[in-house]
Amino acid sequence: MPLGGEETYRKACMAAGWRGGRGGGEGGRARGDCYNRPPEDKELPIPDGNSRRASSTAKYATADPVRVMMIGRENYLLRLVVAVRSLTDNLGTDQSLSIRIVEDGLSNRSKERLMHSWDLERTTVEWLPVDLGGRIDPITVSGLPPIYLTRLSAPSYVPEDWDRLIFLDPDVLVVTDIGLLWRQPLGDHHALATRDPFVPILSHPDGLVEWKDAGLPPRAPYLNAAVMLIDVAKWRRDEVPRAAADFVDRFGDSIRFGDQDVLNAVLHDRWGELDPRWQVHPRLLQRPRLAARYLDAAVIEKMSRDPRIYHFGGRLKPWDYRAQHRSDALFYEYLDRTDWRGWRPPASLKGGLFRLYDSPLRDWLHPLEVRAGATARALARSFRRRHSSR
Repeated sequence: MPLGGEETYRKACMAAGWRGGRGGGEGGRARGDCYNRPPEDKELPIPDGNSRRASSTAKYATADPVRVMMIGRENYLLRLVVAVRSLTDNLGTDQSLSIRIVEDGLSNRSKERLMHSWDLERTTVEWLPVDLGGRIDPITVSGLPPIYLTRLSAPSYVPEDWDRLIFLDPDVLVVTDIGLLWRQPLGDHHALATRDPFVPILSHPDGLVEWKDAGLPPRAPYLNAAVMLIDVAKWRRDEVPRAAADFVDRFGDSIRFGDQDVLNAVLHDRWGELDPRWQVHPRLLQRPRLAARYLDAAVIEKMSRDPRIYHFGGRLKPWDYRAQHRSDALFYEYLDRTDWRGWRPPASLKGGLFRLYDSPLRDWLHPLEVRAGATARALARSFRRRHSSR
């Protein structure tokens, strides 16, 4: 349900603090102004914050559209509505967006609310049901729902003329023009991504459990798949989805991070590193002691000063508790530009525990978590091997 120019103008007008009622004026602005477009030589009102709306006479979409793929579920609504809203609000004035959202059981009402929340003047949105094409049995991948494996079959969800796409997790907040990422040269790489700031190499305790049995180099960088620029043509040519399915057949029950682990195995020597500002973990900026050693103080300072995309990875999310980082405040700001305006996580015991954990206490607890998790996975792996050999 794309919004027409009149509705787009009204929403921009109201977001800027003017009123949408019909009739008399108050506060120096006629209330009817939000229903009557200005003369063609005047600009649309610009909401506060990071929104970059163009004037009503701007020449939109002179460049090819940026092609983005995401996933959606009912329990993803808050994160998804903010992710796409931040994409559209920061889009360059000569750029347009084509978004494909692979969804798993989203209701029509939820889709309507999402679409109503987004600025669709230069954006098209298509909804696609999740379909792994029979290549991968999701039950073999640690029991994960099929939608968590969407990236592995990305080429099957897009037309043949798509030679590249950006895949974004729904728990991101885009704070710059996504066209800058779209125009990054891929070179010989099958994908560009950022190195994981907490799991820097494949053999890390939180990395690939089966790196040795899979014959992978232990110190190969481990990518975080939340933000990826994918060369679709190379994935098709070299049958990356088939290689992913083969890896799942062999090691599916040892996979912890879904398609991210699989891609690290299949693309271990075929992906290139993006500037770390393209995926900034807010909690990393608060707790730099937790960062991998390759992220020195100068790099972290650069990520803090000029982030491109925030990724609310891990357990600490602004929709679960009232977090304190500036990225959390920005999340609520974008949320207030949608049908969910005014929503905030309710006070709860879970939220209180998150707030306690999101403190200097985590500097001491996190290393223990990593070791405990690695030990538990090693024991589970040993148990499965003994059980399968009987």
